[in-house]
This record gives sequence, C-alpha cells and structure tokens, in this order.
Amino acid sequence: MIPFISSFFHLMPVWFFIFGSLLLVMIIISLWFAFSGWVERYTILGWVFLAVFSAVYISFCKVWFATLVDSISGIMISLLSVVLSGLILATQGPLLLELISRSVLPDPSRGLKLLKVHTEAERKVAEDDLPGAIEEYQKIIAKDPDDITARFRMADLCYQNKDYRKAVEAYRALAELNEKLDLSQQCSALMRLSEIHAGNLGDLRGARKYLEKIIEEHPDTKFSEYATNRLDILGGKPLTSDR
Repeated sequence: MIPFISSFFHLMPVWFFIFGSLLLVMIIISLWFAFSGWVERYTILGWVFLAVFSAVYISFCKVWFATLVDSISGIMISLLSVVLSGLILATQGPLLLELISRSVLPDPSRGLKLLKVHTEAERKVAEDDLPGAIEEYQKIIAKDPDDITARFRMADLCYQNKDYRKAVEAYRALAELNEKLDLSQQCSALMRLSEIHAGNLGDLRGARKYLEKIIEEHPDTKFSEYATNRLDILGGKPLTSDR
C-alpha cells in the first residue's frame, strides 16, 4: 500500500496537488457559504465564486486525466470521472440551489429557496424572548414584505407579548395585502382584528367593523357565516367605545 501511494505521488505533477488543494479548500468554503446566509447578501460574489470553482475543477481534471491516460484503462478513467462529478455535485448543489433561488426565480421566498427558515426569530421564541423574536421578524419583513408567514407570525407574537396595539397594526397591514392573500388568510386577519378589538381593547364598534367587512366582501362563505354569528353575539353587548 505504501509503495503504491509513494508511486502515485511521484507520478502526479505539482499542478495536480496545487489544483487539488485549491479544490478541497473551495469545497469547504462553498458549503459554508450555502448554509451561513452569506449568499443572501452577496449573491453576485457567490456566482463569481462558483465560476472560479468551476475553472479550478476543470483544470484539476485536465491535469489528473492527462497524467493517468497512459497509466490506466479508459473504463477506470470514466469511473473516476463519475465519482468525482458526484462529489462535486453533492458539495456544490446547496450553493447552486441557493444562488438560483436568489437570482433566477421571480420570488426568492418560494420554490427552490430551501434554506430559508426563520431560525433566529424562532430561537428567540424558544428562549421566551418575544421582543427579540418580534424584532427579528420585522427584519425579515423589511427584506421581504411579501413573506405572509412571517407577517402572521409577528402579529401573533405581538399578541402573545400583550402588545395589542402593535398586534392590531400588524394584522391590519396584513389585511391590506388583499391581492397577495388567499380567502382564508384575508378572513383570518380580519377575524383576529375583531377578536383583539373586542376581547383586549374593549372596542366593540371596531370589532363589528371587521366582521361586517368579512360579510360584505365574502358573502356565502363559511367565514361570513362565522362573522354573522359573532356579530349577533357582540350585538347584545354595550358599545364601550361609545362612552
């Protein structure tokens, strides 16, 4: 085994080891890039890095196969090519997917954006740091105003934090994104607004307003039926906001 390794090192030219070392370092760097969030801020540099990596990979293969072509069979070279290509695909796939999701897809928050999760915000929720989690979601929304999941989550966290005025602002902002919400999301935002006004702010007039909006805009749906029933219940109570 040792003589074989020794002969291998003597057989390979110095450029094989230079390109091989570069390739190994760049594989490690590319994996870090893909999973660290770096690509989100420096997408163009990510493409440049991938182009440089490809050039190094091609140069490495040329040197390697040119050296081996007289030493081993064509079948063995083909097998080595498949193994090496599989290694490169496995290590560069995450970075390539993230770059495509940031650059090619019309909406980076959908499709191939596999690595996007609200990790930092949810970590703070797990630590009972609701103000910190809300701040993190505000950053997410500032970068991606169409992230409906983040908007609903932030509004709910404001409610859990007993900041009812801020929760109302968050749900109201959601409800105003009418064209970007499906029926369930639209009505959910309006229902939450009604519930907070009635149960936490003592504003039954405001609560009724959002229920009436559901009935008016979405008649003959289960949501309008719920809103009608809820409106009947609220109708029997005094309007605290009229005092």
